Amino acid sequence: MATARMTKADVDGLAAPDPSGKQQIYWAEQPKNGPPKHQGLGVLVSGTTGAKSWVAQAKLPNGTARRVTIGPVHVFSIEKAWDAAKTKLADIYNGVDPREEKRRLQREARSNETTSKVLEEFLTAHPRLSQQTHRLYRWAVERLGPLADVKMRTITAKQAKDQFEQVSAEIRAKRAAGETKGGVNVTGRTSANIALGVLGSLWNWQGTQVELDGGEPWPRNPTLALKELWHPTERRKRLVEFDRLPEFYAAAKKLGEIRSDLVVLGIFTGMRASNIEGLRWDEVHLSEKMIRVPGKRMKNGRDFNLPMNDIVRDLLVARRTMGRGDFVFPGNGRERHTRSFNHALKKIAADTGIVVSPHDLRRGYASIANATPNLPYLAIKMLLAHSTSGDVTSSYIGISQTQLAGYAQLVADEIKRHCGIEQVEGVVKMG
Repeated sequence: MATARMTKADVDGLAAPDPSGKQQIYWAEQPKNGPPKHQGLGVLVSGTTGAKSWVAQAKLPNGTARRVTIGPVHVFSIEKAWDAAKTKLADIYNGVDPREEKRRLQREARSNETTSKVLEEFLTAHPRLSQQTHRLYRWAVERLGPLADVKMRTITAKQAKDQFEQVSAEIRAKRAAGETKGGVNVTGRTSANIALGVLGSLWNWQGTQVELDGGEPWPRNPTLALKELWHPTERRKRLVEFDRLPEFYAAAKKLGEIRSDLVVLGIFTGMRASNIEGLRWDEVHLSEKMIRVPGKRMKNGRDFNLPMNDIVRDLLVARRTMGRGDFVFPGNGRERHTRSFNHALKKIAADTGIVVSPHDLRRGYASIANATPNLPYLAIKMLLAHSTSGDVTSSYIGISQTQLAGYAQLVADEIKRHCGIEQVEGVVKMG
């Protein structure tokens, strides 16, 4: 056991980093005659940096040794370090285990975290969640208003009920004032359901973490009081009616270059708006005729490989000649890519009266795919990046990328037919 005199000169003279390349502890050298001095105080020297720290060590009544860190030697003088060490050593001698005390404080801190803090820990603990899901959860917690910044475990059923009603009322008021983006379809019902639903999910997750850490039993989920109050909502069924697709497509082609291409990609791939607007050139593989979107950009967190049909490949080849930036659809905002998909659809709505969202185009793609002859249902799910993990039959049926490319073209041909795009006979595409 290495020792050193606990004087400033001796402590300053300890080599750091230690020549051995490993941490080294020097304990207070004890006088040969007389009472102990600074017994249990030591200096921990790093093996890789110049750091030196005061440490204290003693044994619990059961004989188990415990060591605690006091702080850096350049911050604490020997006298201050010894004053702090005496308190910690006394605790250990009296049976206070510093490890258990640290865990207790951590449990206590976790039990008293705010909803916003719990949200960040939840997102960190689930790295496979897409950025879209991150945005949704953060948006939902913002809708919780004052409940976002209070200790989660203190939220009552009445507070949850009051905020549920408040979200609905606020969005209804904004709609009446013409301050919402969704017009008459925005009632606040779905927003209220989502906001309090996220609170319920975070509550259950946090309660599990606290109890797994050995904390006190977590209170009853306050959102359970909303069981009879959840707003009934219906899944949207809106899409561009097949007989109006020629008019819609013609209006899309009249838009500016970027907006036109956004809408066409929406029609012919069914991809989500965030995936289209944020499409990167390193995700586009023209030679393979494949779009490869990494899981971090997908709603389900899984890599998505979409074969290009002829319309999509021609569009991307044309866009490739326009620039060499990171994004297929560049923009001037913080994200450096466009966010104008919705604006494009609003312009089409003004010209044609056909009101749809980017997700309605996804629904339209799925509907045409479903009506395409000889197209397996599993292929539709794969083209839409829908999970097949819960489909037992799909585990027995394989669809190769070559087969999927053929199915993607079948759907594209059917969409072209509905859009009134003429097929040019006798033309062979190169590449």
